[in-house]
Order: sequence, then C-alpha cells, then structure tokens
Amino acid sequence: MIEEAPAGCIVGIADLEGIILKTGTISTSRLCPNFQKSKVISLGLVKVAIESENLGDMDRLKEGLIKLDRSDPSVNFYINSQGEYILSTCGEVHLERCVKDLQDDFAKGIKLHISDPIITFKETIVNQKLADKKKRVKGG
Repeated sequence: MIEEAPAGCIVGIADLEGIILKTGTISTSRLCPNFQKSKVISLGLVKVAIESENLGDMDRLKEGLIKLDRSDPSVNFYINSQGEYILSTCGEVHLERCVKDLQDDFAKGIKLHISDPIITFKETIVNQKLADKKKRVKGG
C-alpha cells in the first residue's frame, strides 16, 4: 500500500465498484475539475439479446452484464420494454470479445444464448402533399 502518488503516476484503486460507474476523477483537491468521458464512445453498432440457458442463472447474468458494462466504456447494457437483456457493442469482433469476457470473468459458468443481431427500424409518416412539393422544388 502507498500513501501518495505523485502527478503522472498510474495507480490502481480497488473496491470502487459501487462508487464510480465507468469513469471518474479522484483527487485530494476539491478544485480539481471532473474529467468526463467522451460524449459518444460507441453508437452501439451491434445489438443482441442475451440470456442464460438456465432461467435460474438470469440474476447472475445480469450482475455479470453490469460488471461488463462498467469495465468497458464502449459497451452498453440495458433491459428493453419486453424484458430482454440487450448488449450493445461497437461491432462483431467487439461483441465476441464481450461474450468471451462474460464467459471467462464476469458470468463464469453460465451457458449463454445470444440472439441474432437486432436491427432497429425507424419509420415515419410523411405528408404526401409536402413530399410532392419538395420533389418539385428539387426538380424531381
């Protein structure tokens, strides 16, 4: 254990899971600015529903997903309106890495079922007269 760490040193601090989520700033000075994470690290390019094969393991899986979410700033985990556990990652390779981390570290021993990628569709209703007017203005 060390008493202090001079500026520029890298140190590890344990047992902050319930205090700091994903990122945080720790300083002895109250005047230290809070270093905030980037607004957009991941747009969640690949989203999948994830569940355990054994229904009794769902609470442990949820805990593991929360730990994964805290450990990787590019991961997003949430429960959708249908009650599905959704894991959002940066891509296919990142998803594979996250699943491996779940199986090896965060939710060890739980057999997982991962859905095919979830594709989000966004629809809207367009006023046909307005759409026709925009077409004429553009010359279409």
